[in-house]
Amino acid sequence: MAREIFCPQKNEELAEFVGIMLGDGGITKRQVIVTLNPKTDKAYSIFVKKLMERLFKIKPSMFYEKEEST
Repeated sequence: MAREIFCPQKNEELAEFVGIMLGDGGITKRQVIVTLNPKTDKAYSIFVKKLMERLFKIKPSMFYEKEEST
């Protein structure tokens, strides 16, 4: 079932999110994805998550891929 998403006003935070999506994001009919490095971008990923919470009044999910051992 689809979540209800708040439609934010046009402002600097929304512009920041659009830039994030253009650089690191992807959109499908069912989801929005932002791909970041969990080690080098950890603080930034928390910033992006909180930005999404403020803008869209949702709690985004965060997933981490397991590293493959060689």
